Amino acid sequence: MKKLTAVLPLIIASSFYSTASLAESPSWNKVEQSYVMMDVDKTDIEASGYAVNISKLVSDNIFAVGGYLQVRDDIKVEGNTVHLEYYTANFGLGYRSEIFKDTDIFVTAEYVIADLEARFAANSESVDDSGYALSTGFRSMIIDDLEANVEMRSTTIDDETDTQFGAGIEYFVTENLSIGLNHLTSDDFDTTKLSVSINF
Repeated sequence: MKKLTAVLPLIIASSFYSTASLAESPSWNKVEQSYVMMDVDKTDIEASGYAVNISKLVSDNIFAVGGYLQVRDDIKVEGNTVHLEYYTANFGLGYRSEIFKDTDIFVTAEYVIADLEARFAANSESVDDSGYALSTGFRSMIIDDLEANVEMRSTTIDDETDTQFGAGIEYFVTENLSIGLNHLTSDDFDTTKLSVSINF
């Protein structure tokens, strides 16, 4: 139920948009809300939470991006429960180029802020840092109402780099409403997102 209520506002808002036609090319003007599941390799951490991402074309080829992610989990350490919360915020610019009528390639460069907080009883510790992320990939409307995407994303924070490879699909219920499934994997963690997007 919590998963559904997290994306319900976007579904309701979409009812105000036209349902007459579907997307013919990837949409770069969108607001996306996601339920996120993150597994950290070689640990017992299986965090979940939400993410919000926005992209907006500022010219024919250049777009602005921004996002916020928050996940949390409770783990046992020597019989005690430790509450973990992880946050990231990012913003930057991207460039997209149409290689076919229904397919775009893209690159992005973003500034990233990350914060990890651990709480045990009355004790609390947090570590925050910043860095940058570079990504490249393509997005393609494989049929009129279904988009496929592939991405490689490299994030460097505190001189440590993690490279993720991801793929996903997005189904356009209407021209303005879409639902998606995306999975990214790296040496350190796996992330799965279930999303609802408003395209404008």
